Amino acid sequence: MKKLFSTLFLTIIMLTSAQAQFDFDNVFVGGNIGYIRPIGDFSDFAKGGFYLNGIAGYKLDNQLGVGVQFQSSIVGAVNSGDTGLFGVNLYGLNSYMAKGWYSFTQSKTKPYAALGLGIASVAEPDVTFTDGAGNESTITGAKRAGLATDLELGVSFNGFNLSYNFNIGGKTPKAVINGADTSIWVLYHTFNIGYVYNF
Repeated sequence: MKKLFSTLFLTIIMLTSAQAQFDFDNVFVGGNIGYIRPIGDFSDFAKGGFYLNGIAGYKLDNQLGVGVQFQSSIVGAVNSGDTGLFGVNLYGLNSYMAKGWYSFTQSKTKPYAALGLGIASVAEPDVTFTDGAGNESTITGAKRAGLATDLELGVSFNGFNLSYNFNIGGKTPKAVINGADTSIWVLYHTFNIGYVYNF
């Protein structure tokens, strides 16, 4: 994944350098923390959780920027047996994306939209079953990677921002997620607060 992150970032820099000389003052980095809420069929198996991301990018002009984003989330799993802390297990959701940001104004308060595309992974919790005789058996949670997209809407003021994200994080592995025998789209939205530092 580190190689993918480095390759995406270098590709973006090379493409932008073809149009204009690289200016370090146009580089930005930042991050967000927030609340994640699964939606659709995925919400039958997972509930709310914690979200964070990190971004790095380059401003092509005062309104358009391109870069990369890493995001990671943990969400509580329901009906996952008696393992974990107080019977609660966690799904791990991670993604690596190339992303573009567009600000609708050039003022200090900037409404903006962003779109990301990349790779996501879903890591399921282990599930423990108990039979009528009290014997326990555990199925180790599986992992699966797939395509990911991220649509972000927000407003920024002097580097601080509030944002909403809608994410498609690929599909769950088959036959492990709480006994499900089909893949389920990992859909979720997040509500975030963050900061972006411009060099």
